[in-house]
Amino acid sequence: MARPQKKGLDYFPFDVGFFDDWKIKELRGKFGWDAVIIYQYILCHVYKDNGYYLQYADGFDYVMAADLNMSDTKIGQVISFLCERSLLNGTLFTSDKVLTSRGIQLRFQEAVKSRAAKTEIEVGKYWLLGESETQSYIKCTDFRNCSEKNNDYSEKNNDYSDEKTHKEKESKKNHIKSTIDDSCNQIVNSYNEICVDLPKVKNLTDKRKGIIRARLKKYTLEQFREIFTIAQKSDFICGRSGKDWKASFDWLMNENNLIKVAEGTYNNPKKHSWESRWDTNNGMTNKEIEELIRSKM
Repeated sequence: MARPQKKGLDYFPFDVGFFDDWKIKELRGKFGWDAVIIYQYILCHVYKDNGYYLQYADGFDYVMAADLNMSDTKIGQVISFLCERSLLNGTLFTSDKVLTSRGIQLRFQEAVKSRAAKTEIEVGKYWLLGESETQSYIKCTDFRNCSEKNNDYSEKNNDYSDEKTHKEKESKKNHIKSTIDDSCNQIVNSYNEICVDLPKVKNLTDKRKGIIRARLKKYTLEQFREIFTIAQKSDFICGRSGKDWKASFDWLMNENNLIKVAEGTYNNPKKHSWESRWDTNNGMTNKEIEELIRSKM
């Protein structure tokens, strides 16, 4: 009897630019690091079980919640977001409770390349890639049900007409804009909350939004809060060093200034031990204090 073909993978490729991906940044910004862990948990089970898809069976969300010590409600919210951002295929999840995506299947092809040299890899109806994208060593049992021409998943399907596609793109564009605007508001609110010695931001103009969007490509919301905390502690930035100047939100958002603040360029100079002792004793050394005490006895 022939040995049954192994479906899952022992490992899968992990892109070193994973955390630089805008969708991952957006995922983390909206739900925190828990959401990234949920996504990685799903990827592990997809590649481990069938290799290129996971049947989301009843109760799986509770198992995941127990394994990750998170609420099933949060897991459901994250999965919905993953589908909205095409990190998972929303159509298959809605119709068949199947978790997969084009990206998952493209990586699956690369992972089984060496295995396919000995045994042809067979895939079924949940295959999302068309014939032109499917490698020669991948055998799809029925491209009519899984290719680009499939009535359920094709861009040519009436449900995915040009009009609907346009609406979906507009909806996605609006959602992304709304998410970015939320991030801009969070950054401004964090600044106003933390940098109490600096001028408050009262108007979030389009120009400021544009600058913040540019900085969000390199910094997370958490990193912004850390930078604002560093700025608030700086006597130079907050105008406590005797100079008739203090920084502003726009000054902080300047890329060069932001880097300098993050690297500690404007941190207060550390006092030497003798300076601290001098301040504590009102300018008197310990020896002078001892002599003063003796003279009073």
